[in-house]
Amino acid sequence: MKELQKRQINSIDDIKEKPIAQQAPPFSNVNPDPPPQLIKSRQLGSEGLEGLVPRASELIKLGVSFFLAFGPFLVTVTAAFFLVYNVFGDAFVHGGRPGSGPLPYVDPDALLNEPTVDPMVPLVSME
Repeated sequence: MKELQKRQINSIDDIKEKPIAQQAPPFSNVNPDPPPQLIKSRQLGSEGLEGLVPRASELIKLGVSFFLAFGPFLVTVTAAFFLVYNVFGDAFVHGGRPGSGPLPYVDPDALLNEPTVDPMVPLVSME
């Protein structure tokens, strides 16, 4: 009964009298007129092949504008890279020359048999 009173329904005739459009809940604030961008988007989405050229041109414009927005950042990073490369040269980026190969192999037993150079560890001769 409380729910019926909240909805202002006193009899079955109250339900039948109201058309479906008027039975929307009072908390719905749906704007019956969609914004122009929504109308344009719906029109673009519902077109067939006849709308291919305008859609493609819009996508190309969007892609170019997106790239141009990051243009100053890309130019700055590229300029900084070349500036650092010109200052440091091969120490910054090297071409992988054969002289920069792996370090020579050192036998671990030879390292273990060497006397220590740490002053905190006493030198003990094993002989």
